[in-house]
Amino acid sequence: MIMVASMQTALVYVEGPTDVPVISAIMSAAGWLDDEYKVISKNGGKELDKVLRAQAHKPSPIPRIFLRDSDGNCPVITRNSILPNGSVESVVLRICDTEIESWLLADREAFARFFNIPLAKVELPDGKNAKERMLRCVDRFGKRNCQEFVKKATKDGKRDAYRFGARYRTILEQYVEQEWDAGRAALCSDSLNRALRRLRELRERAVGGEFSS
Repeated sequence: MIMVASMQTALVYVEGPTDVPVISAIMSAAGWLDDEYKVISKNGGKELDKVLRAQAHKPSPIPRIFLRDSDGNCPVITRNSILPNGSVESVVLRICDTEIESWLLADREAFARFFNIPLAKVELPDGKNAKERMLRCVDRFGKRNCQEFVKKATKDGKRDAYRFGARYRTILEQYVEQEWDAGRAALCSDSLNRALRRLRELRERAVGGEFSS
């Protein structure tokens, strides 16, 4: 598809660098070409929210997309707390319910295949603490692509706590590129399905020059 002259390169803001390969795959699945958007990694949700609030009511020909986790809270309440007065049409906020790791788990067959985990042992995408549940699943049952993906430590002397390992981002990129399918994952994740639909609509409007000044 040819990009029309009136379309500006979209800016896509995410909470951190580990979100970059995931949002890139999602943008591709929504029909965006590589040269139609630029991903900007912020230092956590609070910094992302600060940029979002600053941009929310500024009309611009540049589509601005913000992706953040709900962190276990109600996505509607999260949205209203960040943008109580809404935003201009060229600013789009999409919220992962509950974390972006929920979307990674939603393609359960791909997750099981990549890490060589029995499908029955793969965590369901729904529910809180998706990040920790995903890491725990790989640590306990993974037989492939696991080295330095997870860092485990004792929490409060009672239970294990799971963090990103030294090669988490590298292995995550391999998983997303080789196995994960955003469209397939969307079948098991309402928030991802809505995000894909909204991003497709946004691109159609951008290609049509709707946001041109």
